[in-house]
Parts: sequence; C-alpha cells; structure tokens
Amino acid sequence: MNTEKIIALINAPQNILSLDVTNLDSLILKHPYFQSGQLLLAKGLLNTDSIRYNQQLKKAAAYSLDRKKLFSLITLNKISKTEAIVIKELQAESIEEEKQAEAIEEEKQAEATERQAEAIKEEKQAEATTSDTSVHDEINNKTHDEIKASINALEKSIE
Repeated sequence: MNTEKIIALINAPQNILSLDVTNLDSLILKHPYFQSGQLLLAKGLLNTDSIRYNQQLKKAAAYSLDRKKLFSLITLNKISKTEAIVIKELQAESIEEEKQAEAIEEEKQAEATERQAEAIKEEKQAEATTSDTSVHDEINNKTHDEIKASINALEKSIE
C-alpha cells in the first residue's frame, strides 16, 4: 500500500472498502505498531460490517494515544441500521411519488392531445358542412339560373 492511498484513507475513512481492509491487514502484519493503520483497519472493518470489528477496535484502543480521536473516527458518518432503513424507505417513497407525478403528467398530456384531436375533428366537420352548404347553394344558384335562362329562351321562342 502506497503513502498516497494511506493519506487518502486518513482523509476519508468512511470510504474504506473491503479491498482496503485486506491491504491494511497486510500493512499491519509488517508494521504492527503503526497506530494510524490500526485505527483505519478498525474503521474499515466497521464499514464492511466484519465480525472482526470488535477485536480490532480493542486492539486499536490499546495502540491509540487519544481514545477521543478513536471514538470520533469510529462514529464519523456512522449511520445506524434503523436510520439506513428509514433513509431507504424515504428514497423509495420519493421515487414512487416521482413515478406518480410522471403518470399524472402523462395522463394530462394524453387528455390534452385527445381534446386537440376532438377540436380538429369538429373543425373539419364544420368545414365539411360549410363546404357542403356552399356547394349546395352553388348548385341551387346554377340550377336557378339555368331555369331562368330556359324560361327566357322559351319566352323568346314563343314570341
């Protein structure tokens, strides 16, 4: 394990993963009096919910110069399991609420689309009725004009 990685773990002990725990184990085997390594290993075992945590915490307390620092490191960003469950439930609820809001929005959009389609259909029907009426009137006018022309032609031929 290189020094940059150790410094990164010291700066962010809540990010210690199981791979880091393995590396810290091998580092402590080589350097058993490395206080920071003992503390980081205890925090890593806590993060990974290892059964070795209690044993390592006792060892880290023995190597620690200031147990208050050890306590603050161990409790750093520690969320109890019940709090974690509550957080997951709240996240699930918020996701469900978002899905419901999206469904309502989609429903509103579908209704608006239906209303637009109905309005267009009504407009086309009105246009068709208007055009049918105007065509009918035009036919009537032509027929009327033709009848008048026929009557005039007959009147002229009678004279």
